[in-house]
Amino acid sequence: MKSSQDIISIIKNRPHFKKLQKFAELDKLKLFVPLEMRKAILYITHRTIHENNKPPFMLLFAFNHPSFVNEFNHYNPERIRESLKTHQNLFPNLYAAIRESLKTHQNLFPNLYINVSDLRAIVGIQAFVPKNILNLYKQPIMIENNFFYQEHSRGNFENLASDQSLREQFESIRKIILKNLEKNNEHFAY
Repeated sequence: MKSSQDIISIIKNRPHFKKLQKFAELDKLKLFVPLEMRKAILYITHRTIHENNKPPFMLLFAFNHPSFVNEFNHYNPERIRESLKTHQNLFPNLYAAIRESLKTHQNLFPNLYINVSDLRAIVGIQAFVPKNILNLYKQPIMIENNFFYQEHSRGNFENLASDQSLREQFESIRKIILKNLEKNNEHFAY
């Protein structure tokens, strides 16, 4: 009698579950990433890009924090490319998808030469933060416009300035204080 693992393995190896196999291979790519970064990976996906100046196959790593994205994009793409090149036997479905996207790319751009042995020209590796998570980090800052200043002075000070310009300045300050007191009284009047 076959165990449940054997049955699941037989089902997964059927041709119409090829996508499931590809996702399992993409999940194996997490092993080439440091442990703390591995915990922050939400998912890994791939995309075929048909643009002249970009690699035809993109591996996209979704992270839950922008700092992991910066660190990943700076240090890890080359390491993952080398691991893919070294361990080709672990990723047969992924390599089939890469070959397929390369054929499509070469059909679209026949004048463009891509060195097949150069994995950097074929596979682009990039990290990103999904929009729904990125929006949590870009919350608009709400500034309240109802600042309230309660005047401490009552405006009943003596103006002892002997200079006429200073005397006028103090009188303008007194007017401002009295105006603020009026506003405060209006604000607290029920």
